[in-house]
Amino acid sequence: MIPERIDLLGQVIRDRIEKVYGRIQPTRTVDAVLVYNRDSLDRNFLYMTGLDTGVFENCGLVFERNGRMYIFATTLEEEILKSIEEYAKIMVYKDKQERNDTLKKILSKYKTIGISFDSASHSLYLQLKELLDDVEFVDIGNAFKAARMIKSEDEIEKIKATLADLTIEKYHICDVYTQRPSVERWMGGSL
Repeated sequence: MIPERIDLLGQVIRDRIEKVYGRIQPTRTVDAVLVYNRDSLDRNFLYMTGLDTGVFENCGLVFERNGRMYIFATTLEEEILKSIEEYAKIMVYKDKQERNDTLKKILSKYKTIGISFDSASHSLYLQLKELLDDVEFVDIGNAFKAARMIKSEDEIEKIKATLADLTIEKYHICDVYTQRPSVERWMGGSL
């Protein structure tokens, strides 16, 4: 990774942490925020890490207001996470027991942890409560939603580039199809 990209990624991650914490209800005191992927990917994971690829099943991250971030992941995701190890402490585990030990080690130092109840399953919540019975978990799903609604310049540029690519691709498809008279009928005369 080139230095400019590293600096940009670090700033993006710090800005996103600040945006999420800035949108947590003032009546809530949250020591850390947890994002955890079970069988499916919580999009907040990619948003907070700045990554744009990966499966990350049974992986998660914890971040604090000061910008400190911990990522716990399976050995399958270890290589992809090397791109952000400058900004996050990466903890790789091999099995369920190691994962639980890692979770307990990281999370037990907090009194209150924010989590998006929209993304977390009930079974995950029960597992966390069993592992950390002294920790309070509070819903901060709206903070993620509010933070993600306001796009950064980088996100806007990515959206524009994607739309431009899609427009060009659609133009080429339509151009090819207009050469065949049966396609217009197939597309319901919408050409």
